[in-house]
Parts: sequence; C-alpha cells; structure tokens
Amino acid sequence: MKLYTSMLVLGFLCGCAGMQAPPPEPPNAAIHDNLIVPRVRIGEAALGMSEANLLEWLGTPSQTIRGGGSDVWYEYSSKGLGIGFTAGRARTVQTTTSSHRTADGISVGTPELKVRATWGQPTMSADFHELNGYDYCFANDLKVGVDTRSSTVRFIQISAERCYARRGGSR
Repeated sequence: MKLYTSMLVLGFLCGCAGMQAPPPEPPNAAIHDNLIVPRVRIGEAALGMSEANLLEWLGTPSQTIRGGGSDVWYEYSSKGLGIGFTAGRARTVQTTTSSHRTADGISVGTPELKVRATWGQPTMSADFHELNGYDYCFANDLKVGVDTRSSTVRFIQISAERCYARRGGSR
C-alpha cells in the first residue's frame, strides 16, 4: 500500500506543472464533516484552498514532499488525507480512510462491484498489476484506486482537472 501511495504522490508531483485551469474557489471556512464532494472537497480539505487555509483547517502535516517547481504534497496520516498543491493552491485531495464517504455511501473499503453498480462503468482505467491495483475514473470525476487482491477501494481522489487514469501516476 505504501509503495502504491508513493506512486500516486510521484505522479502528482511529476504531472501537474503543465496544468492551466485555475482551481475552484474554496469555501470561506472549514466544513467539519467527512463528505466527499466531487471537484470540491473531501471533508475539510478543499480544492483551491491556500496553504494558509490548510494550516488553519487541518494543522501541521505529518509529511511534506516537494516536487519540481511549485508542486508540494502534504500528507495527514492520522486523517487519511493527502493534498497536492501547485502554485500555492490545492489541486488534488485524496483519502485513504473509510471515514470519508460520498453522498451515495462509497468509501475506502467499498467493494469494486458496489462502486460500479452505483456509478456505472469507469470512463478510464490504468493497470498497476505489479502493485496489486487498478485506478478508475468515473463520470462523476472521482478517481478510485482498487486493490486487486481484495477487490475493494483503497483510495478516492478529487482533482481540479477532469479525472484521468494513467500508468505511472495520477492526477
């Protein structure tokens, strides 16, 4: 799982520099729930938030990983959150804990079959078979990583850009 998560972070840090679309406007204050809202937020972590918002709303991260240019990944292990920043704004938010859920009940640990039954067929996929995983994008712009051994969701990710799955990383 740690290697797979590292691949996702590496993909973010190597792949965001060319993005042009501005991130969405974040809420004016932290929203204290565990809801996953596509293209908006996961709990308190919102797309478009500044690093000052991040520090105020979530506190000090457990790990900071710097990429090229202005790309930074902030990890909050105790909250199961990772937030990718480019040019000082959150571009990607990812959860690895079952405490965060979509309005229709999908969370980390949900069986792949239930995800497909709820959201339909993926619009894109990438095979990370050597890491026991697949990444799927769905029409709701949520990205889901599935563990091939258990056929359950291992992460859910939102992004300021349209979801796509690619070999060697994610955005």
